[in-house]
Amino acid sequence: RGMRTSFWGLWAWLIVFDWWGLGRGSIEGFRSGAAMMLNWLRKIWQAIVPPPQAKPFRAPPHPANVPGPFYVVDGCCMSCAVWEDVAPDMLAWDSDGQYSHCFVQRQPGSDAEFERMAQAMQSAELDCIRVHACRPEWLAKLRDAGLGDQIDPATGPMQR
Repeated sequence: RGMRTSFWGLWAWLIVFDWWGLGRGSIEGFRSGAAMMLNWLRKIWQAIVPPPQAKPFRAPPHPANVPGPFYVVDGCCMSCAVWEDVAPDMLAWDSDGQYSHCFVQRQPGSDAEFERMAQAMQSAELDCIRVHACRPEWLAKLRDAGLGDQIDPATGPMQR
């Protein structure tokens, strides 16, 4: 019974797809009919089920980071070392023998140091260097530089 039902159900879908494909009776007609049907089903699904809203979160910082707005996410560093040319006095290595991990050893205190930290954020291979609750003018500069996705929300739980 299940095989026969599946066969007749498939046959009915083929007829519908062919009809939507303007009766060409070919694989092109089937494909265009199937595309039209899937598009229609997608629109219905989106009308019924709203898309999920992303909840704000803060990524967990590496324990060696000094307190302040800039930090390196724990477990994110892949030892790219691209920041060493830009901000070697503000970022450093934490090596426990098994692997190395970078961390923020000193927070930027001036606009020139902030610019170097922003360059380190931009040049890093992964978005491991993040910022939380720093000066509004610095946040605006980071957004203008295309680094808005590395700015943590003002509120929200830490990610576990």
